[in-house]
Amino acid sequence: MGRSARGRRAIAGLAPLLVAAALGAARPARAARLVTPADGAVVRASAVAVEVAVDGPEDAAALALRVNGTDVTARLRGAGAARTLVLAGVPGHGNVLRRGRNRVALEPGGARTTFVWRPRLARVRLVVVGNRLDFAAYESMATWRAEVDRIFERLVRPKLAAGRPNVVLLTEDFGLPAALVGTRGATTRAAKDADPLGALANLFAAYGPQASFYSSHFALPGSGLQPLARALVLALTDTLWRAFVPVLSAKAAALGVHLVACTNVAPAHRSTDPAEVAFFGDVDDPRRTDVFLPDGIDTYNTAFLWGPDGALLGTTHKVFLTPPERELLNLSPGALDDVRVFDTPAGRIGIAISLDAFTSAYVHRLDDLGATLVLQPDANPGLWATPGAFWQPDDWTGSVLGMLAPDLPNLTWNATSMMTGNFFPGALDATGVPAGIVFDGQSSITRRARRPPRRGFVAMARDLPFRGRFVALAPWAFPDPGTLGSTAALAALRHRCASAARAGETPRGLSLATRRALLYDCAKTLLPGGANAGAYRESVLATDLRLPVAGVRPAVVPDARPQRRSAITRSMHHEPASDPIP
Repeated sequence: MGRSARGRRAIAGLAPLLVAAALGAARPARAARLVTPADGAVVRASAVAVEVAVDGPEDAAALALRVNGTDVTARLRGAGAARTLVLAGVPGHGNVLRRGRNRVALEPGGARTTFVWRPRLARVRLVVVGNRLDFAAYESMATWRAEVDRIFERLVRPKLAAGRPNVVLLTEDFGLPAALVGTRGATTRAAKDADPLGALANLFAAYGPQASFYSSHFALPGSGLQPLARALVLALTDTLWRAFVPVLSAKAAALGVHLVACTNVAPAHRSTDPAEVAFFGDVDDPRRTDVFLPDGIDTYNTAFLWGPDGALLGTTHKVFLTPPERELLNLSPGALDDVRVFDTPAGRIGIAISLDAFTSAYVHRLDDLGATLVLQPDANPGLWATPGAFWQPDDWTGSVLGMLAPDLPNLTWNATSMMTGNFFPGALDATGVPAGIVFDGQSSITRRARRPPRRGFVAMARDLPFRGRFVALAPWAFPDPGTLGSTAALAALRHRCASAARAGETPRGLSLATRRALLYDCAKTLLPGGANAGAYRESVLATDLRLPVAGVRPAVVPDARPQRRSAITRSMHHEPASDPIP
């Protein structure tokens, strides 16, 4: 639609800024920009993505956009002053993009212009760590740091690759056990098999003065015991922040990696006020001269992303909370509109913390923003091999494969890290299942594919409605009985797990129900008092990805085919490398 000259200039200047803001740009990249001021559309092509922004609903209705002959106009997102489309996925496997030259055709108001764009890919090493809980590591800040050193030196460092970006993913709740560090956590550590409420009560007693301060000075949300839980997490700010943020920032810098890990904590600032240091600081370190204090009363399940120099590139708050997070810890939910994608030399990274990765609105936002690699830090708070309404491993395919669906074409890779270990499991019910929390699961790396997976989690159903491929998969604590090589190995597994599930069959002849029943018997032996108590698997996975990355000069040229000339063709030009394009 036509605009006045003044309006055209305003649109041409404003739309690129709106696009950059909507995409959460973190780094500049050289780009070509094609402008149609007369038609109210701006197209920007970088090495990472092709982006289209239009001025409003009327312009969107008049715009047609095709990539390699496929109409993608329906994928415009947003409303009002700016509408955006991002095509950032890795070419192939259900994406409209091709590995070589891509013909992009824009038809605003009946005019047609085309250009050729070729995404530039780079190799990225991905390392996924599923660490196992160890209460002995939480006795002091020194033992906590030693445990972090062990994880990075024994698990991470041997898997890193030279000459390319490295991305390291740790688990959800990686920093949560730091709440037990020091003398104030001693009573809670000693009762490690208690239920979660008992653990919180012990911690509240240890941090009583600080928790009472927040309870008495602020109107904390929730009912019943929830305000007390919020007060406790606020009181733990210095302990949780100090054990997590500076320690992992230093690790990212020491290894030169992009690093993602989670903890439950309030946004915080450092104070050097002597009175605040004395009251809120670490009682085990009387020489301390500073203390971390919460910025407000909100506490989040937060993923932190550090760059290779140790600088914090950004955070992501979990939006969709689980019942324990809402009711037991009384955490604050993040805002879906605040979720961003991080454009880095290691790829266009989106972060989905556990349940967020299962939620349609969340993964569609990541796709709309052009994430190609989704990092899913996770901590499944229950036994992995669990029967009932659903088989737990089957349920997890809803995220690790479900987000690679055809209607989410930008999302190409998923990496999921699983914490393991007993964490205040509490008493067992009549079926032998704990009332509290155990962390269990299999870490995985999956990618988009045309066909269903050929392998998967233990005793995973083969008729699930998902396509994709498990590129790397951590073993569970026990092997799938259907994959064992002999009847003797099957008998040994039954004996180890004290299972009475259908004896006398060969591994290949086991039904899916029998395999699951045997594995459920095995899972229960991992609990306190079981024959294999605490024998969870710790894992590290590594693979090389090819991803569109920022900072690489794109290949954008006018289409050589005859076409109707329009304003977009006449005004095509290259912009400087400092242009703030994602």
